[in-house]
Amino acid sequence: MNEKNETKAPDMKESGLFVSGIVVSSTARAFNRKDGSGIAVSLRHEIAYEGGLLAVEEFADPKEDSRVTVNGLQVTAFPQLKTFEPVRFRIEKWRVFNNQLVATRAVRIA
Repeated sequence: MNEKNETKAPDMKESGLFVSGIVVSSTARAFNRKDGSGIAVSLRHEIAYEGGLLAVEEFADPKEDSRVTVNGLQVTAFPQLKTFEPVRFRIEKWRVFNNQLVATRAVRIA
């Protein structure tokens, strides 16, 4: 019996920073774009984890995204995470702002 011990390179879709925590809040803010092309919405979910507070940011265009509705600059409906629910994210792109971890590209795993 010949068994080969092969190691595979990790799949890039499986790499990243994994964070588990509890949802603290979900907020949305509408604003006019600087180039004058319309309104955009910033979605922000705050997750409490062992290392502090993680902010998951997402931007949406109300014209293209049916999950987000606005009335003027007031956001009337947006996707919210259930408060105090345990969640897990795979963070692909992040930055540290004011000693807080901010995820600019993240995928919810659970």
